[in-house]
Parts: sequence; C-alpha cells; structure tokens
Amino acid sequence: MPSRDDTPDADDSAVLPDRDRSGKQEQEQEQARDSQKQEQNQHHEQPQTPLEYTTSFDPATDSASERVILTIAALTDTAPEDLPPLLRVIDPDALDRVVERAATNAAAGEQEVWFAYAGFDVGLNSTGTITVRGEADTVDAPPV
Repeated sequence: MPSRDDTPDADDSAVLPDRDRSGKQEQEQEQARDSQKQEQNQHHEQPQTPLEYTTSFDPATDSASERVILTIAALTDTAPEDLPPLLRVIDPDALDRVVERAATNAAAGEQEVWFAYAGFDVGLNSTGTITVRGEADTVDAPPV
C-alpha cells in the first residue's frame, strides 16, 4: 500500500505538471544556450581565409612606391595621406630605383621585395605585380 507521500493529492496534481513544464523549459533553454556556445566556438576555431590581393602596374611609367600606397589605401578604404609613411618601413626612392632598373635593364634580372606596411605583408615584383597578404605581424618595422 502506498504511503501518503507517494500519492499525489488534488493540490499536488495541479502543481506537478507546471513544475515538469518549467523544468523542461529550463532544460531546453540550457540546451539552446549550449548549442549557441558550441556554434560560436566552432566559428572562432575555424581559421579565417587570409587576404591575398594582387594587382599590376607598369614599372616603366608608374612609381612602385606610390602604387603600393594607393593599393593599401584602396584595400583599407583609407585616404593615402592617412596611411603611415612608407619611409617607416622601406625607402620609397630606393624601392622605385630597384623596380625601375629591373624593368628597363634585362641584365638586372627580376627583382622581388617583401615588407610589412600598414598591417599587411606587401610583395612587389619588378615585372609590375603588387601582392598584398593578410595582416602582417608588425606595422612599424625599421627602414630597410
């Protein structure tokens, strides 16, 4: 024979379903929060595709240093004058001379220079190619 504690009385039967529903709602809410956390963690764990942008210029007529500045300005939607001075990371005149000499003198061979500028890795090839990749580790590297 069941004891009094095992048998719900009229008042208990009205309350128990609400408790069960409330418990289920809390459990469902907790599961939803856990699911959201897992989705967020998965999103953060997935590496983002790094930026890689390539453009070209005419090394015989264009200033390589100016093209670098204009390219970074366009990618960052920043006015060229608001970017850090290129001279902080590389001598713009020397860069222009290297590219111009290689472009006009076949004996100089193809030249390629990489440097960090404005948060990006910038590659400049004397054939007239500028490659910009992801964010560089350092923006204010000493002049080369």
